[in-house]
Amino acid sequence: MKQKSLIIFVTFTALMFTNFAFADDIVLTAELSASKFNPGDFVGISGNLTGIFSPVNVTIDIMNGTDFTIIDSFNATTVDDVTANYTATYDLTGAELGEYLANMTYGDYYVELIFEVEATELEEDKVPDTLEGVEEDCDDLSFAIERAEIYLERVRGMLASYMEEYDETSDLYEKLLELEAILDTAEEYLANARIALEEGDCNAAARNHAAARNLMGRVKGILNSVIKEHKVQKAEKFIEQFERRISSTQNKVNQLSARFGTSNTESIDAKFGIAWGQVKKLQGAVNVSNVDDVLQSLMNNTEQFDADLESLGDEEAVSVIKNMNRYEAKVKVLEKTAARLQRKGGNNEEFAAQLSDTEERMAQLRAQLGEMNLDGFDEAFDEVNDALKGLKNSTKGNNGKSSSTNGKAIGRTKPKAVKP
Repeated sequence: MKQKSLIIFVTFTALMFTNFAFADDIVLTAELSASKFNPGDFVGISGNLTGIFSPVNVTIDIMNGTDFTIIDSFNATTVDDVTANYTATYDLTGAELGEYLANMTYGDYYVELIFEVEATELEEDKVPDTLEGVEEDCDDLSFAIERAEIYLERVRGMLASYMEEYDETSDLYEKLLELEAILDTAEEYLANARIALEEGDCNAAARNHAAARNLMGRVKGILNSVIKEHKVQKAEKFIEQFERRISSTQNKVNQLSARFGTSNTESIDAKFGIAWGQVKKLQGAVNVSNVDDVLQSLMNNTEQFDADLESLGDEEAVSVIKNMNRYEAKVKVLEKTAARLQRKGGNNEEFAAQLSDTEERMAQLRAQLGEMNLDGFDEAFDEVNDALKGLKNSTKGNNGKSSSTNGKAIGRTKPKAVKP
């Protein structure tokens, strides 16, 4: 595909094409057809569920990568004697730019994979450094205006998602306001160009189109700066999340120390200390020049942290700790969603009440863990998972949503690029 990336939206998670989750003789694997897509592409999802000898459904949730809001949910049914025994596709027609999470789940087993939707620009769409020598007839202008409108619409969607995430007092928000003003002006020029074209005044249409393209150059410059700063702030949030995860996990291990044994508990405490020291080194040290190295370091540390936890050897207790961490993190995200809804003056009383009930249930599970009683945790996690899905669905948007049956998008065709 002939393209030049305009938007590279990378957050705290390193992109992975494959992953797996396993226990005993049941293994769930998943793979995406790529890590980056354009609006209108199809995401291919495939994998295997081994250790299950009858057709079952693997649930696939597509979530917003910023706040984990579920955008779409569907099932893929397993079949026997094939390389990938479950497959699905997800249609990105109308999807906003940004990061997404594909979550494949069967029972307690799950795999999470990240992918991005980014804007691209064909060679014929490039904004020239100068406008000298640019000559377009009316037919060319019609296609050029349409391409510019599509690009600005994509940027507008990305801008809206950023403005939802950042507080109005932040420095980045000021850049977003500046970008919004430029977009407004560029879109006004394009509207005037289209009116002039409909009136048959190609010269006026060309002048307005040229003015819009000049502004699009400024849009790209500011957008690149915003993306770099956004990436740094995502890395800093990831550091905070990892720090909370270490502390929370250490508390849980200490609560179950009698079950793990003194030797195991002391050994894992030492490993947690190493992880804590590594994350402390990264605090306050992230900038646009080293953010990629920091993200890679964080990924290495989280992988090592998970491996260290597995070394405790108690599969049941380790599974409970991991699930507790997983759901606590999701509740934390929804707490931020509630705060954002309140800040923007929305009516979120029902959402807040449901969230409060879920928080209370998690508190009960923490108290039960402190008593070293792991009975009934699987059923409790199912209840919490259903509650979280309900909360996410209450904030569910329509962007990027596909019509699907057994995970296969229907009733949509991939749009083709229009070339003059």
